[in-house]
Amino acid sequence: MIMLHLPLCLLAQNESELAGDEAFSLGFYKEALSHYKAAIVMSSQNTELISKMAESARLANDYHAAIHYYQRLRNAPNAASYPDADYQLATMYKCNGNPDSALHYFKSYVQSFPKNSELERRARKEITACSLILTDSIDHMRRKYRVIHEGKSLNTENSESGAITVGDSIVLFSRLNEIFSPSSENSFFGTFVLQQIFQSRIGKNGRLTQSQLNNWGINSKKMHSGNVAYDAVNHSIYFTYGNPNTFADIQCHIYVSHYRNGKWSSPKKLGRNVNLPDYTSTQPAVAHRNGVTLLFYTSNRPGGSGGLDIWYTIVDGDNLSPSINLGSPVNTPGNEITPFYSDATGELYFSSDYHHGYGGYDVFCSRGFRDQWSKPENLGGKLNSPANDIYFTVNANDSLSGYLTTNRKGSYFIADNTCCHDIYSWRRTVDTIPIVDTTPKRDTIEVQITQRHARELLPVTLYFHNDEPDPRSQNVTTTKTYSDAYTNYLTLKPEYKKQHAGQKASAQKDSLLRALDLFFDSTLPSSYRDLDSLMRIIRRDLREGRHIRLLVKGYASPLATEKYNFALSQRRISSFLNELLAYDNGIIAKHIQNSNMGGSLQIEELALGSSTAGKHVSNDARNQSKSVYSPEAIAERRIEIVDYQYTDEGNDSRLQLTSGTVDLGTLPSDTSITVHVRLPITDGKKMIVNYLHIASSNVRLVPNSETTANGSLCFQLKINTFGINSSASLFIPLTIRVNNENSTQTIFLEYRVRQ
Repeated sequence: MIMLHLPLCLLAQNESELAGDEAFSLGFYKEALSHYKAAIVMSSQNTELISKMAESARLANDYHAAIHYYQRLRNAPNAASYPDADYQLATMYKCNGNPDSALHYFKSYVQSFPKNSELERRARKEITACSLILTDSIDHMRRKYRVIHEGKSLNTENSESGAITVGDSIVLFSRLNEIFSPSSENSFFGTFVLQQIFQSRIGKNGRLTQSQLNNWGINSKKMHSGNVAYDAVNHSIYFTYGNPNTFADIQCHIYVSHYRNGKWSSPKKLGRNVNLPDYTSTQPAVAHRNGVTLLFYTSNRPGGSGGLDIWYTIVDGDNLSPSINLGSPVNTPGNEITPFYSDATGELYFSSDYHHGYGGYDVFCSRGFRDQWSKPENLGGKLNSPANDIYFTVNANDSLSGYLTTNRKGSYFIADNTCCHDIYSWRRTVDTIPIVDTTPKRDTIEVQITQRHARELLPVTLYFHNDEPDPRSQNVTTTKTYSDAYTNYLTLKPEYKKQHAGQKASAQKDSLLRALDLFFDSTLPSSYRDLDSLMRIIRRDLREGRHIRLLVKGYASPLATEKYNFALSQRRISSFLNELLAYDNGIIAKHIQNSNMGGSLQIEELALGSSTAGKHVSNDARNQSKSVYSPEAIAERRIEIVDYQYTDEGNDSRLQLTSGTVDLGTLPSDTSITVHVRLPITDGKKMIVNYLHIASSNVRLVPNSETTANGSLCFQLKINTFGINSSASLFIPLTIRVNNENSTQTIFLEYRVRQ
């Protein structure tokens, strides 16, 4: 923090304490501590004042002073009035590099504090973390880093943070800067203190030039500016503006500037999908994969896991999707901050004060994208310190180097403490020591996934919110992908639970809310992961020259008319096809469009609308808590990928159907009718059907009715037309395999119901 001195000799004891209180409220904790020190000279046993001094020192990252004052507080006659003193004392010992002392006081806190509190649970986690530090077993990655202070080219006695590279030669970062402005609202200390964006250049010798204030038009003269993220693909910069009137819990919002025609555009504030009033959105980071751009950021917005969480939004030009919380295993009840995604390695780096670490905030790594993340791993004691280690970034042209922000010992401080953050560079040395890393790398994970057969995943079920995609549309296709629908769906959990808030407390209500939690926290994300695995397998099989046929069925809940629901289920299938076409920069689309690439993909679509919806599912538009927001309605709004065939395996089959669809004609309504089905085949010889599956709830096979005669496969079906009031064609998918063959074939029986 910045020391901006007032003449303490002019203040009486009460005035000094009041000055300290005002400084504390503005977030100038080091200045507050100075005033409290003046006040305590005349009242050395004032435990309330000692408590304020301890808190000021802790929040100023002055670990030595905080340990001293917390020790005085816990030894005071009324120490019982400050039950958290042992916990805070332990955290200060840990941040000061004394895990043995920290372990002692964390245990003392757990033994004396009431059970089942959040702080008690955190203390137990810290006991484990301290034990891991003392046994040198917290670092599982065993990466070797060299961390170097960047010196006076970037750092001053004030705080610097968040260095990133832009192109090959520019480094942007943030610094607290003093601007003389006696009339400013936070000028209690004589100057106006703003965080602003600075820059330095990387010279030919690799050394940084002296930094200067950035002049690209993104600095504000009235608000804190900082937290820069660079999107090299879309030539954009994201950054934050924050409330300048305080340094305590600064509320920030994210802005963007685009590089057009040789200059940066005026900053534009992102919309409500990212920036919510009364909540902070800060520390943006950009990621690219398979043609998708994500913007990660940190926020305390509602719906998180606790404290500050990492969220993301999908960037499509100027359009931003509703934000998604990364959830477990990345986010915790603590704080997860300063995300950075490396496109080169597919790794998300972030800092956390909750996962097992060496000090305050440690840097962690998780592999993945969107909603698929590996368990976070600590980057280890070669990089992390007992202090706060944040803003880990990777250089764009060298994934083995980057920058780090930390207040570890050795940084430039105003006094002999660890108050302020400096920028360090890091380099990972992989060629000097043998590295044993048992964590599966991306290539290993890819091999494991592609060795699986798609049938192990089937059916893959994908879920949709009501009337999605494209609400109130009569179209049977959409331009949206399934990811668009999924991303929006994930954000609606609070709305689903809110719809049932008015119910009286009961076991039934508890069961319903648990079912919603299970769906949004487990079923929905899991189904999306299955889709990603399936598309990886499709990509593998196409690259190997396989010929694939998928059967995809679409469903809807019974809320609208059958005609509308039939079109809606077609739109849902269409969103899956769009997802396939967009996957991996269009590699699957190229195979679909070009049979000369060696593999091919055929999609059999079967839109069933709401014809198979159970009678227990409500269609009452006036009671949407049941017809839209109930688990029963949720289950109906889906598509299913139910069959994955290699058609090249089936070329030698005796069962070669001459048509993909057989028309059964128009059937009478409200009856149960036996229909004789005759399927022409190319081999007229008698064959035994050992598998015949009917994917329709209102149709069943008449037992022992299959026969082969006169070049046809014949059997009988019992079709129930009760309650079907659709004039549109209905389809019965039949999957057939004959004896002694491994391949299956699918044919569709089309029929209509007389109105």
